[in-house]
Amino acid sequence: MSAWAGVATAETPETKTTDAPVSAPAISSERTTFLEGFAASLARERDYYRAISVWKELRFGAPDPRDRVRYSLSITHAYRASQRYASALSASPHVLQSEVATPAERAEAELLSGESYLGLKIPFQAEVHLAKGLELSAPCSELAARAELMLGVARAEAGDWPRARAYFLRVQNGKSSLAPVGTDFAAQALKAPDMPQRSPLAAAVLSGLLPGAGQAYTGHWVDAAQAFFFVGAFAFASFLAYSYEHEGGRPLVLTTISLSLTGIFHISNIIGAERTARYYNQHQRDIYAGGIRDRALALP
Repeated sequence: MSAWAGVATAETPETKTTDAPVSAPAISSERTTFLEGFAASLARERDYYRAISVWKELRFGAPDPRDRVRYSLSITHAYRASQRYASALSASPHVLQSEVATPAERAEAELLSGESYLGLKIPFQAEVHLAKGLELSAPCSELAARAELMLGVARAEAGDWPRARAYFLRVQNGKSSLAPVGTDFAAQALKAPDMPQRSPLAAAVLSGLLPGAGQAYTGHWVDAAQAFFFVGAFAFASFLAYSYEHEGGRPLVLTTISLSLTGIFHISNIIGAERTARYYNQHQRDIYAGGIRDRALALP
C-alpha cells in the first residue's frame, strides 16, 4: 500500500472548510482616526483616487453600519469631485438604500446623484434626484439652496429659462453662501433669449429660392456649397436632356427622370436648411447653458 494512502481524506486544521461568512478584520480606533484624517487630507489636495481607496478600506472594516454610510457618502463626494460621474452614481445607492442613513445623508446623496446626471448631460434624470434632495433637505439650509441652484441648471439645460431663473432667484433671495451665484445665474437666464438664433422658416424659404442659401444663413458653408452644386448640376442636366429630346422629337424620358431627381434634391435642400437652423439654435443653447452647468459643477 502506498505511504500516501488515506492522507487525502484525513482532516487537518488546514484542510477543513467552513460555510461561515468571513467578516472583515476590525480596524482599531487609533488607526481609524488616522485613516480618516489621511483620506480627508488627500481629498483636500484633490488626490481623490487615493482618498477613495482609503475610505473604501475604512468602509470595509467598519462594524457600525452608520459609519459605512458616512464613508460611502465620502466616496460619492470624491467620485463627483473628480468628475467620475458614473462611478458616483454607482456609489450613492450605498447611502440611499441604507436603513440607517439619516434624512440629511439621503438628501446629500440624492443631490450628488443629481449633479452627476448633470455632469453626464442627462438633465431630466438629474431633476428627479435633485427634487428628492430638496424635499429631504432642511428648509433654508445650504443643502436646500444647492439643490435649488442645480434644479435651475437642469431647467436651463432643458431650455426652460423662465423656470431656471425662478430657481436662481430663490437662491439669490435666500441667506445661503450661494446667494451671489444665484444672482449671477439669474442675470444670465434673463439674457438667454438674446442669444444668437436663426429662423428655421427663413432658412427653408431662402433655400427654396436659391439652393444652399438657407445653409449659408446658418453658417453651414460646406452644406450650402453641396446643396447648390447638386441641385444646380441636376437642373442643368435636366435642361440638356430637354434640349436633346425636344429637338429630336423624342419622348421626354430623360427629362422626366432628371427633373424628378432635381426635385428630390431641391426638397432635401429645403428640409436640410430648416434642420440646420434648428441645429444652430440648439447648439447655441447648449453652449450658453453648458457654461452655466460647468460653473455650477465647479462649485466646491
